[in-house]
Amino acid sequence: MENAGISDRTPLEEALVRQGVDDLRQTPDVSGEALKCYLLAYELLNRNGISDLVDLQALKDLIAVRLDAAICKEPEKYGVEYVPAPSDFFAGSYLEFVTPALRPLIRAEQAALGKLQQPDGGFDISWEWGTPYPEFAQARSWWRPRLTIDKLLFDALEV
Repeated sequence: MENAGISDRTPLEEALVRQGVDDLRQTPDVSGEALKCYLLAYELLNRNGISDLVDLQALKDLIAVRLDAAICKEPEKYGVEYVPAPSDFFAGSYLEFVTPALRPLIRAEQAALGKLQQPDGGFDISWEWGTPYPEFAQARSWWRPRLTIDKLLFDALEV
């Protein structure tokens, strides 16, 4: 059922979707944060049956290629350095994008999580601000619960 429930799209919204997909096609080195947006966009387009703006299968395949390129291939850096790790993308969702090439990286990160979990059961952030940031302690305390939930969901994945 094409475009189920989406009858009031504007030409601007349609143009933005097409431009976003064109940008993804033309940009081989996409940041992890941008890829999260593309994952969500794909999910929303697919869930709402919007297939007249872009080829959803081609978009899915392209996102998978960009994910493979973006995820750090050095598991020893996961949770220690600020690198795109499998758990940044696969914390209980987007599992249809897990490819055979990513499975060993997922398992490696899952194996490392026990060493990274803090005594209080949580996980800490793996980054620091490059400039003095007086609110760092507060920001850290806000990020830790989110990271902990994501890491626990990720650890429960069976790949």
